[in-house]
Amino acid sequence: MRQKGESFTKYTYNKVYTNEAKMKLSYFRYFKRWNWVIAVGVYVDDIEKEIAINKEHLKKRVQNQVFQNILLFYFFSLWQ
Repeated sequence: MRQKGESFTKYTYNKVYTNEAKMKLSYFRYFKRWNWVIAVGVYVDDIEKEIAINKEHLKKRVQNQVFQNILLFYFFSLWQ
């Protein structure tokens, strides 16, 4: 990827509004035409937090779907 002028890197950096050093993942891209490097980064703990929230949301959706399916099966079995 470096030959294409882009790179990912992982490093520790102080998180904004805290004094805690946290792991950060960043993407860098070099634009030769302007001799610029543009980067964007995200803290790994923020990603993990979002994954946990989405995982819990998905778990609840699956539980609701299973409950609905059981309920439908029960009603259809009574009908016959």
